[in-house]
Amino acid sequence: MNETDVLSRTYRLATVPCSLYPGCFRWVVSSTDGLFSEQSAYPYATKASAMIVGGIRMADLSTGRQGTEPLIPRPESP
Repeated sequence: MNETDVLSRTYRLATVPCSLYPGCFRWVVSSTDGLFSEQSAYPYATKASAMIVGGIRMADLSTGRQGTEPLIPRPESP
């Protein structure tokens, strides 16, 4: 698969209950063509937090960044 194929792909985001930690959630990003699916490596305490991080991962994939977990910038020190 070349870079053009990856960048032209569209994605969807979902949250699912974590099977290992009841009450926690994981994000799942999948391509609309069904050829790609990725799930978070870590559980999140709330559905909202899983959606936020999953949204960052989906944006990374849409711009061609193929790492695993999304990079979340560290807060700057005052």
